[in-house]
Amino acid sequence: MKSLAEEEHFRRAVTPITLDDTAETATGVEMRDKPFKLPPRQGRDRLLEESESAMTAKQYRALDLKINYKLNNTEIGREMEVSRQAATKLIAGAEQNMVNFLENRKVRLRVPRIGQK
Repeated sequence: MKSLAEEEHFRRAVTPITLDDTAETATGVEMRDKPFKLPPRQGRDRLLEESESAMTAKQYRALDLKINYKLNNTEIGREMEVSRQAATKLIAGAEQNMVNFLENRKVRLRVPRIGQK
């Protein structure tokens, strides 16, 4: 013979879970289901456009969304359909490639010294 507590526990265990409006809001389910709309472009970054050849297409898109559209990493991930962590890694890689490209260009543009007199 089961006690009342055991019967109640069993009843709760086999009852399907139904989500009410507060549970959806707490977990952000409705945010994930909404289509994401890009805000208007804030500007154009010349250095980003110049260093486009130094990075992959995904890296360029992630950095473009970060710089020109002023989105955070979560919004970038949602727009690119990747996780926030993947968006963070794309941005970090793109920034590193951009810095390397610009440093290399700076070295190439230096005028070599002509012999000392």
